Formats: sequence, structure tokens, C-alpha cells
Amino acid sequence: MGNIFGHLDPATFPVSSRGCWLSLAVRDKRHDEQYRPQGDGLYLRSHHGAFLNQREFCRIDLLRGGKTIGFTSETEPGLLRLLPKEGAGEVELLLLAPGNLRIRSSDGLGLKLSVLPMGANVAYAFSDQLLTLNVRSSRIRLQIECLEGSQLLDSPWGEIACEKIEATLEAPAGGRGEWAIDAFRSTWVRPERLDFEDLKAELADGYRNFASKQNGVKEEFEHTRDMAALCNWSCLVSPDGRFERESMLMSKGWMDQVWSWDNCFNAMALAAQMPELAMEQLMVVIDRQDEHGAYPDACNDVHEHYNFSKPPVWGIAIDDLRGSNPDWFTLERLRPVYDSVLRYTNWWLDNRRLPGDTLCYYLHGNDSGWDNSTQFDEGVPLIAPDLNAFLIRQMEVLAGLAEEYGETEEASRLAALADELFGSLMERLWDGERFCGICNGEKIRSESLIPCMPIVLGKRLQVDVIQKLVSQIEEHVTEWGPATEKPDSPKYTSDGYWRGPIWGPSTVLVVLGLERSGQAELADLISARFARLCKKSGFAENFDGLTGESLRDPAYSWTASAFLRLARC
Repeated sequence: MGNIFGHLDPATFPVSSRGCWLSLAVRDKRHDEQYRPQGDGLYLRSHHGAFLNQREFCRIDLLRGGKTIGFTSETEPGLLRLLPKEGAGEVELLLLAPGNLRIRSSDGLGLKLSVLPMGANVAYAFSDQLLTLNVRSSRIRLQIECLEGSQLLDSPWGEIACEKIEATLEAPAGGRGEWAIDAFRSTWVRPERLDFEDLKAELADGYRNFASKQNGVKEEFEHTRDMAALCNWSCLVSPDGRFERESMLMSKGWMDQVWSWDNCFNAMALAAQMPELAMEQLMVVIDRQDEHGAYPDACNDVHEHYNFSKPPVWGIAIDDLRGSNPDWFTLERLRPVYDSVLRYTNWWLDNRRLPGDTLCYYLHGNDSGWDNSTQFDEGVPLIAPDLNAFLIRQMEVLAGLAEEYGETEEASRLAALADELFGSLMERLWDGERFCGICNGEKIRSESLIPCMPIVLGKRLQVDVIQKLVSQIEEHVTEWGPATEKPDSPKYTSDGYWRGPIWGPSTVLVVLGLERSGQAELADLISARFARLCKKSGFAENFDGLTGESLRDPAYSWTASAFLRLARC
């Protein structure tokens, strides 16, 4: 395959590897100050306890003769190569699972590692070969072992902690150096030290094996597919803490958690070729289901929170998984998913309906996943068309599974509930021309894409309703895909999060709904445009709906997964 990744900018595409909780990224004026606590530069970063701990905990500078020098960089899967702007040599930094960094330098090049002396951050040397950085602010410890060359710790003690923490890794003049850095919790256990070249080869093989299992795409998108594979491969972390399974973070940029609908789209991308890993992405959230049946809004290896929920797209995901790989997603394997999603569905019905009402409501834009959509401009609780359409579709899928399990009474119950909810959806939220929301008893009309989402119900809808939804979706479709706010809306905002930009999950849901509605031509058009968008602009969190420019977090797994799902042959 060769090195097709050398051009990647570590300021936008963090370097990491499958299973590794560490990453390397350049932080500069393109990033908020909180992401560059020691100024512009290259940082070693931790993804443990996302949003609670300091991510960029260690700045890395390139040295020659003890002086800091500038560098350019090249990347390969799991590898960052630093090249001095003047003079010979290179430094290679290799990231390994679960939290290890191997470093090799040539031509006398070295590194300075700097940690902010804040709180209880401390460092100490046991010998010339071993020193420890205890970074309390990031809940991480690092053992640094010198394998070739030398290292020096500068950490003068203050009253309760170090006043400065700098570790210098030095190679002899004109010579080579090699070091190993191991992240650990309480007790360091020296791992077996494999040859650096063998580790490089192992990482490259691991990536190639992962990439070979991606969905087939048209020739024009093969490079984009390989980049999507790198994004998703790099976002995987090994089981740790409250993550009992190999889990795909949404990013190792700064959205480094799992949200409980993002994971469904990652599972959909993996289902055809890596069904075991796809199932893990469902189960990592199911593991955190609470006693009431609710899924967390988001979770990581340290905590989960239930302040918000996320839209119930699990039925759509289950249906897609079975369609992608029916031989693997058997009834037996799906049983724990069915049981959990049934409890989750009942949670919505039992806890998110106003007294005497049939339809369910959202309590915030975050509940919908569309944080600031114009659908929510009039407030909450909002009885929303997308939520109730997703629940109807989810109950249809669950009813079908219950029938296959031989649980005919439960199947009948779910089918009847779906029919009841559908009747209320059409009676109260369809005004004859479009779907609306209800807030405080008043109809809420919006030029968001949300009122089009009942397209997921497919041919359960009458033909004239489908035709009107298709016309409205077409009004959202730009050169690059469906904008989340109609482009001629007075509330359209180019970098407005869910008030205009194109997102992967909303695009997938629209395409799947169009396919179920017999609208293959428009579904194929949208899929092709989104694939070209990713080819042009990568896998950003979202994209400018008119220009296709990448926005927000620039290396996002559910965007890569949306591409892999929509671009497959």
C-alpha cells in the first residue's frame, strides 16, 4: 500500500494506533488556548477520563546539542516522524496499545518533555536509566526507560510538588538514542521490549489488516476509504476502567468519548466485515444502561452521565446490521441487544410522555443529538417528529425480532404500540404539508432537516406524504449533501453546528429512509455527494453545507463510518 499518509497534518489528524489511549498532536493558533497549555507545539496526550482530565499533558520539543530546533513531520499508522528543518537525522515516535510510546532518534537528535508543574504533578529519577512522571492533572503516570543514549530529569522540589518538570532525552553526538515510555496507573511492570523495526512492522500490518476489511467502494474512493480506515483504526481504545470492551471513540482530537447514538453508526460501518467489533460498539453503551432502562448521553473509561439522552436510532441500526451481515447477526447473538433496546424503548414510553399523551418528547436539543437545531428555538419539552418516528421504527424492528423469538404476545404488543404512536404522529404532527413539533401546546414549524426525518418510516407513510417529504429533503440537498437547515432559511448559519452544516449521521438516516420509501435515485445521489465531500474535506465532525469546508473536530470516526456505509458498493 505504501505510505499514503505522510502528508497528514498532526494538527488536524492526531497520531495514534488501535488500542492506544495516548496520541500525539500539534497544537497551534488553530486551537483554543485550553488545548495548548504550554503554547504552540507538539503534545503527548491522554484520552483517559475525557472532559475531566487535562488532555495535552506533555509538550515535546526537538533538540540538537541541547537546543530546541524546528521540525517538519511525516506520519504513518501509529508513527510520527520528526525531521529537523536544518541538518540531518530524524526522531520516530511509535504509539502502541494500551499506552506505550517508543522513541528512536538518529544523528544526535534528542527530545525535551515538559509537564506543567501544577497541583500534585511530580517527577523523580530512580537511576540514569529510569525516571517517572506522575501527572496528577491527567490521572496518568509515565515510566521513562532509556534503552540507548541518556536522559536527564530537571525537577527542583517546591513545598509540596515540583517547581519545574522537564525530562531531556539525549543521543550521543552524531549517534542514536532510543527510549520507551509506559503509561501506568499504580504500579509499573516492565513490558517485554521488542525491536523497534519489528514494532513498526507489526503496527503497519495491523492497520493493513483493518483496512482490508473495510467495505468495498468505487475506485475513485479507494484512497478515501483507506483514510477512513485510518481514522477509525486510530480511534479504537483497548478495554480499560469502565470500558470493558474495545471501543471506538468519536475522535482522538477532542470529542474523545462514546455518545449513545454515535456508536450505532460506527457499528453499521463495521457490520459487514468486522461484525464482532461492530457488536462491541453496541455493547459498550448497553453495559452502561441504568436500572430504569436509560442509556447514558456519553461515557468514557471513568464515568457516564445521564443529563441528556440521545435519539433512539437503535432499531434502525439493528435492521441495518442484519441486512449487512445476516449470517453473523443471528437471533442468538442479537438477544442481549434486543433485551436492552426493548428496555430502552420502554424507558422512553414510560418516562418521556406528558400525562395522558401518546407522543414522546425531548428535554433539550442534546436529547435529539441535534444540540442547537432551530427545531428547539421555542423551548422544551418538545414533542418532536424525528423522535416519534425513530421510536415507531424501533418498535417495528423489535416486534419482528419478538416474532422470530416465538414471543408472539410481545410482538403483538409492540406492533400495536407502533400503530398507536404512528396514528398520533400523523394526526397531531402532520399538518398536511410537513411535520411539526409541539411545545406548550403550540405547533412548532422549522426549516431544520428534523421535520424530514420521518422518512425513516418508509412505506408505512402514504405516497403523498413521501412525495412531500422527498420535495422538502431536496430543498436541503446541496452540492455536498443534505444541510441540517434549509440553505435559504434566515436562520441558516455556515458554521452553525446543527443550524446548517452537513453531518454524517443525519445523511445516513435520510438515505436509509429514502431507500425504504422507494426513492433509490435520490438516496444514491445523496450518498455520492457525501462520498465526494469526504474525498474533498476528510472526516470532520461536520461540514459547511455550501462550500464543503471541514468544520469543528477534523478527524471524527462517525463521519468516517458514515462514508464507509454510504460509499460501499
